[in-house]
Amino acid sequence: MRRAAASSLAVLAAVTLAACSSTSNGTPTSAPSSKTTPSSTSGPTGFPSAPTSAPSTATTTAGVLTKTQAQAALLTAAEVGAGFTQTQSDNSNTPLPCTPNEPPLSTQFPPDVDVQADFTGAAGSALFSEEIQTYADAATVAQVIAAGEHGLGCGTAVVGGVQVQLTGPKNVAAQLQVPVDKAEVWTLASSQLNAALIITQIGPQLIVFSFGAAPSVDTSTLPDESSVVVAGLKKVNEALK
Repeated sequence: MRRAAASSLAVLAAVTLAACSSTSNGTPTSAPSSKTTPSSTSGPTGFPSAPTSAPSTATTTAGVLTKTQAQAALLTAAEVGAGFTQTQSDNSNTPLPCTPNEPPLSTQFPPDVDVQADFTGAAGSALFSEEIQTYADAATVAQVIAAGEHGLGCGTAVVGGVQVQLTGPKNVAAQLQVPVDKAEVWTLASSQLNAALIITQIGPQLIVFSFGAAPSVDTSTLPDESSVVVAGLKKVNEALK
């Protein structure tokens, strides 16, 4: 997988929306075809549900994961739960929704390590993706995140002929149960897909979690986003010890 981790910001907004009728690479297969105004109240857009008193920051001296360590730190299907199964990762190199004429983040900021795991559930109508990447230093990760924010910050965008509403970033570092340097949530809503993107930083590591589902999916049957993110971040922190 050779796109920057923060370009997972575009996986749901660009790749999935543009190919929502496909059955390959874990993209939803039963999203509605209606072009009605997107709803921001349905789908996996409410992460996290409640704050905790957990630590909210990590040391900026966090080590650097090797590719083997990063691969081992990815969540498994069993850890995602709710009947999700792993699928082949898409290797698309896609610009972000609000900056379609700018180079993909992987071109602007090539990572040193890049691993990803993709999963699908709800009979192909929901998906989850986790991507872990390492960079030379935390300052580079901050640049990647800033570029990602720019690429999502337009409020609305048209992706694959579908209007998408984008909201964020929302700082959720203090609501996680594991130490991180940064954690923010973006939500995306359209007539075909609702999604939540959780972008986190631990030192020179960038970890992005992407949740998406057709608006028709009963989200109570899907994995709890907060729990999945916390589980993923715990594995990364364990791998850094």
